Amino acid sequence: MQNRKGESQRKSWYRSERYFRSGNNWYFATREKWDIGPFKAREEAELAVSRYLKAIQERKPHSVARKHALLHDYEPFGYE
Repeated sequence: MQNRKGESQRKSWYRSERYFRSGNNWYFATREKWDIGPFKAREEAELAVSRYLKAIQERKPHSVARKHALLHDYEPFGYE
């Protein structure tokens, strides 16, 4: 298995499905063990992951990244 940047070569990592359903809602799990959602469709959860990761890459705090992930009317550029 290929390691992510910054992960030790010696440690075994368990990776499970990022997206999951609970009842009629979809969620995604982060590496920080947060479940983020609910979303009405898996596709919405997939788009939310993109928003979450973009905020993390911009060095936003995880709590802010979570809020961006939950924005359903997200503008792809210039959000704050």
